[in-house]
Amino acid sequence: MENTFGINIIPENDLQRIEVLKRYKILDTPPENAFDHIAKLATQIFGVPISMVSLVDAEQVYFKANVGMGKVRSTSRGVSLCSLAVLSPGVTVFEDATVEPCLLVNPLVAGDFGLKFYAGAPITTPDGFLIGTLCVVDKKTRIFTEQDKIILQGLATLAMDDIELRLSAIEENEKQEQIQLLLAESEYRARLIVNDAPVAIGVLNGEQLIIESANDKILEVWGKTSKIIGVPLHLAIPELKGQPFLGILNDVFTSGQPYYGNELKAQLNRNGQNEDVYFNFVYHPLKNLDDATTSILIVATDVTQQVNARLQIEVTERKLENMVLNSTVGMNIFKGRELIIELANQPMYNIWGRTPSQALGKPLLAVFPELIGQQFPELLEGIFDSGKTVEQVEIGVRIATDKGEKNLIINAKYVPLFDIFGEVESIVATVINITELVNARIFLEQSEEELQTINEELTTTNEELATLNEELSDTNEELSITQEYLQQSMTSLEESKVLLLKSEEMLRISTEAAEVHTWQVDLKTDDFTASANLKNLLGFTTYQEMTFEAMNTQIVAEHRSRVQEEFEHALRQTQTFDVEYKIIRENDNQNRWLRTKGKLLLDSDEKPAYFSGIVIDITEKKEGEIRKNDFIAMVSHELKTPLTSLKGYLQLLNIKNKKNEDPFTTSALAKGDKQVNKMLSIIDGFLNVSEMDAGKITLHKEIFNLSDVVDEIGKDVQLTTLTHVIEIADCRAISVHADMNKIGQVINNFLSNAIKYSQTGKKIQIFCEEIEGNVRVGVKDEGEGIRQQDAIKLFDRFYRVDNQESKTIAGFGIGLYICAEIIRRHEGKIWIDSTIGKGSTFYFSLPLGSVK
Repeated sequence: MENTFGINIIPENDLQRIEVLKRYKILDTPPENAFDHIAKLATQIFGVPISMVSLVDAEQVYFKANVGMGKVRSTSRGVSLCSLAVLSPGVTVFEDATVEPCLLVNPLVAGDFGLKFYAGAPITTPDGFLIGTLCVVDKKTRIFTEQDKIILQGLATLAMDDIELRLSAIEENEKQEQIQLLLAESEYRARLIVNDAPVAIGVLNGEQLIIESANDKILEVWGKTSKIIGVPLHLAIPELKGQPFLGILNDVFTSGQPYYGNELKAQLNRNGQNEDVYFNFVYHPLKNLDDATTSILIVATDVTQQVNARLQIEVTERKLENMVLNSTVGMNIFKGRELIIELANQPMYNIWGRTPSQALGKPLLAVFPELIGQQFPELLEGIFDSGKTVEQVEIGVRIATDKGEKNLIINAKYVPLFDIFGEVESIVATVINITELVNARIFLEQSEEELQTINEELTTTNEELATLNEELSDTNEELSITQEYLQQSMTSLEESKVLLLKSEEMLRISTEAAEVHTWQVDLKTDDFTASANLKNLLGFTTYQEMTFEAMNTQIVAEHRSRVQEEFEHALRQTQTFDVEYKIIRENDNQNRWLRTKGKLLLDSDEKPAYFSGIVIDITEKKEGEIRKNDFIAMVSHELKTPLTSLKGYLQLLNIKNKKNEDPFTTSALAKGDKQVNKMLSIIDGFLNVSEMDAGKITLHKEIFNLSDVVDEIGKDVQLTTLTHVIEIADCRAISVHADMNKIGQVINNFLSNAIKYSQTGKKIQIFCEEIEGNVRVGVKDEGEGIRQQDAIKLFDRFYRVDNQESKTIAGFGIGLYICAEIIRRHEGKIWIDSTIGKGSTFYFSLPLGSVK
């Protein structure tokens, strides 16, 4: 088997893994609707053209479901990226495959296929073997979030459920009723995933296009409530009349073919006002067993902001282009550090001695290789680093033309253009050819020297007076001509100055149109300069003086010290300053969320000179995150009630089944109860994280004996585990002022992790002590230990250690993150000491100020 990745793609347990895969009797079998449905759902949720359910055999990768790849049924294991996705239990993501070292020679990436994005979630058997993947593929780069990974892993779990059900159907044909029950549960989970999807999803039933279902996202897009469910689309959204969408939907229903819309404009009535909204969407027909269309699935994304921003940028670019092309002096734009000649006007081509076809779209040094070794490439590179405008007066330049080498003398000005993050992306160059003007001035100086010589000779000889007067007359005439030419050149210089001022004004207008607010601090004089739109954003008038301190005063107290620390760190380390924070405007007490990004600029002596930055209003984004957390909390609460009831019914069925002693039913009920417990645990974790993010967790502090809590929890945990010995060290009575339930939650989590990640029969110690003005609690295990690179990230949200031991242990990396937040809100500390092969000790401490 050819391996195109340059790394080992065969896991240590591959022989066992392949045996498990063959046990499912699914390799090289025809496509099945259940798996096709999952693959199609993945393409619709993530908006990608290709999705596959793959099974990785010893030599081949078989595609059980294939959307977007034609009739391909299998490929070599040494070529398919799915071979990499079965090497680890987490989701494998290549957001830009072309820069991944292991993919540089892979034919799918480097060849004609042009793969650029790949995300694959392993299909994992109940006993922990990774037999295949659910993957999504695109021919353009994409960003894949943590939420996307969770959804993709959920779909992979559905695929594994279907594989298990398929095996059960082969082995137990007479158990069709039970299999239908499990299929219904799988479909229910799929519906839950759709409801939580980050895109707008709805289903229209029948030729009347009756709204059968609609998630919250699509109701928000339509500007409607759930009351429209059950109503025909043309009645629920009457403003669609006269727009193309109803006709497109009817065509999809009639033809049975999906329709893909890209940046289509719709007029919708939202909040009582008509709005122009742009969408990317898919109308996908849903068919019955007779291949007749019964419903239409809608998957849509609101791209209004992106479209409007692109249109605004295009307008600004056209204005800048018109200014350059219509200028009477030489102007051009260099794009990027490669100095690509993006635009140039005819006066500039005249100076260069080049045509547009010879220069446009090419790097400067490719058009003018003779500039290598001259000052200009280094000077332009320096502008990208400093962000400062550079002016040059009477600079010599040597360029080659069809007629030979040409030496010019120019005046030049180079003005940087910045992106919205304050980084230089282009340079506008204005060049005036003053070669003739300088030569005329030199000629004038030489004439003046000659005149001085003539005057000296006049004192010694009167005979030459007539001749000298004639020469003087000629010289004066030449001087007059030279003076007139000089005046014309000065007029051209003045016109260039006016054009430069216009260019700077256009740049200012572009910045304001992009809603970017700018500021600058002179580190030598402490002078603070703010743009007019920044003053207005912070509640000041355009002509009102605003100091740096006045801007910082509006930052809310809980964010102010963090912002100040980040600013001082950027000054010390000469790094980019990038921070988000909340303010309360003094003039109207309105809350706003801002993002500030800045950079330290050095002077010619490499000393700090200025600190320049931009401010972006991100209030809508932050409020959206708050609404997201509220939504997660609401959904979690709503899901817990039916899951609790389902758990009760499963327990009743289990009791009833004991009389029948049916092995299959016993196994199915046990699996169902395990899945319900897993779902309840996941929901509790998401609910806690949502409350943490929303700041809704309140500490109910009281005075209690910490040693009593340690002793009680240690004994309770010992009662529920027979695999480990929990040793409770003597703790002297220490009274603390804290939230007893929350502190108990942290201790219980430490003990639970110690049990899960250490071998059966090992000893676990728990202790508490007062040391250096703090009360400290520790839980020590005799497990395998944790690597240093994992230990520093262990308390981050959704972080899990990636090793062989953790593959079979369920979890999302939420527990320790919640523990860290609880201790942080008690103004305490949390950390871990670990040695590979000897075990780990988890600690938390509360400061003396919390001890009574």
